[in-house]
Amino acid sequence: TGTGSGDGDYQLVQHEVLCSLKNNYEVLEFLGRGTFGQVVKCWKRGTNEVVAIKILKNHPSYARQGQIEVEILARLSSENADEHNVVATALKKLKSLGLIHADLKPENIMLVDPNRQPYRVKVIDFGSASHVSKTVCSTYLQSRYYR
Repeated sequence: TGTGSGDGDYQLVQHEVLCSLKNNYEVLEFLGRGTFGQVVKCWKRGTNEVVAIKILKNHPSYARQGQIEVEILARLSSENADEHNVVATALKKLKSLGLIHADLKPENIMLVDPNRQPYRVKVIDFGSASHVSKTVCSTYLQSRYYR
């Protein structure tokens, strides 16, 4: 089983079983680390479901922020994601037009007018875009930070 570390991260072991009140999850692989903790890919035992689980660092302030995140995610899960995911809608539209944006990143997702239309979002910067039907032969694919 895993152990704690000096920075508050739980040290996971592959195939370790994480237990919640309702389910058991087997750790398959490490996915990433951030300010608040780490994310692992897990298999939900008794099902064929593969899930991502965020394990917070062992700090009281992170625990409170984790509770807030759970509340927000619970609220969002009750919404129709397809209806509100404007970036996914934009990407579907581009696909239907046979286009690839090729440089999608937070800086290229903009609020149109935060005062008059606070929830209207636009995908911008089509400088790296291309047609799907055309062969793309270029050394530049996307910003290095997002690879």
